[in-house]
Amino acid sequence: MSHSLRSVKLVLRSFDLPAAGTTTFAGYTTNNKTICTWTNINLVDMMGDMYDDYNQFNVVLTTISSSTSDLMGATANDRTNLVYMSGLNWANQGYNSATKQTTQNTCVGSFKFVPDTGLVFSCCNIIENTSTFNKGNNTSHLTISLARGADGNVPAANGTTPIDWNISYVFSIFGVEDSKVPKRLKY
Repeated sequence: MSHSLRSVKLVLRSFDLPAAGTTTFAGYTTNNKTICTWTNINLVDMMGDMYDDYNQFNVVLTTISSSTSDLMGATANDRTNLVYMSGLNWANQGYNSATKQTTQNTCVGSFKFVPDTGLVFSCCNIIENTSTFNKGNNTSHLTISLARGADGNVPAANGTTPIDWNISYVFSIFGVEDSKVPKRLKY
């Protein structure tokens, strides 16, 4: 599958959601915004005519940024995270090796918080972190879930009080060209 030259950007910011631990909107946040849902994302409006031109799309996590990485991570394991996304019509299901079952989410990247610096070291690699989804519902609820890379548990905060940290995920979405099979030449 190859990328087309056309793409759109999708930015999901936890800043746009209510404070951590609240459920005062049509979505949810839990555990210091380690699970966040952005509701009613209109894919048709966001992607414009590109949505009509393709049946499949590649979504690539290109950037992760945070304002408060020093507050995240009680341990080194809590600061190294996998990023899972759900809410799109994935072309292939994810797989959980612990439960040995397919999942409705897919791992779109990983990153590490650098304590006391406010920096996030992003381990995003465009080729390795490309996930493909099919055209489906015009509107989606997109959920980002963080899991510790070491064991899949929810990362803990560095302290006991809930934190309302801001993290942004930037994605590029490309239309997938239809697969073309060359015709064999007859001699």
